[in-house]
Amino acid sequence: MKRRTNIKPVLGLLLLAGLAFAFYWFALRQPPEEEVIAGRIAKLCEAADRAENESQNSGLLKAASMRGFFTPQVTLRWPEYGYSGEVDVAEIIQGFTATRQYYSRARFAVSELNISVTAPDIADADFVLGIEGHGRDGTFSDARIVHSTWYKVDGTWRIGRASVQPIIGF
Repeated sequence: MKRRTNIKPVLGLLLLAGLAFAFYWFALRQPPEEEVIAGRIAKLCEAADRAENESQNSGLLKAASMRGFFTPQVTLRWPEYGYSGEVDVAEIIQGFTATRQYYSRARFAVSELNISVTAPDIADADFVLGIEGHGRDGTFSDARIVHSTWYKVDGTWRIGRASVQPIIGF
């Protein structure tokens, strides 16, 4: 008498093992949230940069792209520019666009970046924002300390609170 083997359970186990491996591989390929936020900060700096021969339309497009980096209502403390409370993103973009007109070029860079994810959809990022460029009054170099709280909104990290302070003695 010939013994008959049923192949369906073996195929089922192989399929289950394949799905488990695919999930495990996908989970490992996802960058840590800290890297995602660091990348968003770098992209925000790129959007804020102003090239020497940048057209006005390009500047407006960059300013409009900044909307995606903030929650609709941002709590912003930046005493130097008169921000001290809840601000609409449109107001931030308008102020940024107006300020940008005074510079023929500007470059923003982040250093001393420290990011900590405090909950699945909340993170704090502290960093020094360096600004170098050329304005109407000549070349300038400046730095600010930024503390920001990021919220994951619709799967994207966005700034919900920020405090910008000058570095004393810079």
